[in-house]
Amino acid sequence: MKALLINGTDDLKLPSTVQGYGEINMRKVLTPVQQAVAEIKSGKAASGYAQGTASRDEMDVQTFKATVPPQSAAGKKINLQVTLVYHDYQGDQIQNRMNLFVQTQRGKTETAPTTQDDNVHRIFMNDMTPGEVITIGVEPKLIFKKKAPWGVVWDHFEV
Repeated sequence: MKALLINGTDDLKLPSTVQGYGEINMRKVLTPVQQAVAEIKSGKAASGYAQGTASRDEMDVQTFKATVPPQSAAGKKINLQVTLVYHDYQGDQIQNRMNLFVQTQRGKTETAPTTQDDNVHRIFMNDMTPGEVITIGVEPKLIFKKKAPWGVVWDHFEV
């Protein structure tokens, strides 16, 4: 739910210390969950979500495919927004570490946390190629205790 809400925000063009992640846009929040699960799993959906659990014993990278939708009007650009959130334990510092990446024909884009003590990762990509199949990946780097549940949400939108 946290990933859905954060991924569905509109940037207010203010510093993050003022706006946080932005203003919630419920249309953007709900778009990924309106996709058929079969379309998400097959990589045919432009928007989607996934969840999983990383553990110290299994640090495998989880990948998901998505297809960039066609443009609905000439001149409009298609952008991508992806958000990863994961569980962390109480303490002075973040203890679990995960990485989010998107692989396109143009190359690989990776993230670091928004701040050093944050378990939210976001990727924004502009001017996506209609029809291109992209790969979204969640890569555990360090799991402090036994398990760390995570959720990732992605959505293409026109500007």
